[in-house]
Amino acid sequence: MNRRPIRDADGATVGTLYLPPETSADGVLVIASHGHSADHDFLEHERHRQDLELWLAQGWHVATHRQGGEASWGNAQALEGAREAYTAAAALTPVRRVVAFGFSMGGLASLNIAAHRVLPDLLGVVTVNGVVDTHTFTPEHGVWEAYGASSWDDLAERQSGSDPARDDPQRLAGIPILQLAGRADLSVEPARHTEVLAARAATPELLTTVLGAWGHVDGPFSPELIVAWIRARL
Repeated sequence: MNRRPIRDADGATVGTLYLPPETSADGVLVIASHGHSADHDFLEHERHRQDLELWLAQGWHVATHRQGGEASWGNAQALEGAREAYTAAAALTPVRRVVAFGFSMGGLASLNIAAHRVLPDLLGVVTVNGVVDTHTFTPEHGVWEAYGASSWDDLAERQSGSDPARDDPQRLAGIPILQLAGRADLSVEPARHTEVLAARAATPELLTTVLGAWGHVDGPFSPELIVAWIRARL
């Protein structure tokens, strides 16, 4: 597998860029955001490796980013990491369309990447067991720390603009979104996350929700379906 490290200004590795055997004329770049307590190598783990291999087989480039820490919860550092990943990829290959992909906590990062218009030429967002509402977790998960908050009310204020469970739904209007969620997921329960986003969608015709039988970390999570969804929008 052809991979290159993505480094910050200090030379620290903050992500990984995966290069396909042959580059497709589609010019697709997948920016992938990891889950809680994971790191930028997460796509190489068993539950996500089929996604990575299938994307590369399409001739697409894939870039991961560390999000500024293991518990960033879609904050400004996570968004900056996505910018760094995009810049690294665009320096090597023409990028025409970008897909923001996120697993678990990374799902929140991907939604915020879209809401803040962080990346150009965004084709859409794909989340797998994606977090929507940080208030369903505990301070021990780092949700307060990620936004410098000292209470739940403080978090609601500080996370405003990066909180798809409470922000104006128009922030995500017009953006195609695919949500994959597991009925057996007890960590990111669909009723408290996936279904919340679906119920609040400003453009519901652009939001697709698929419920599988899996739990939170079972994997793989319908990699062929994800590729088909992306291809339908090229």
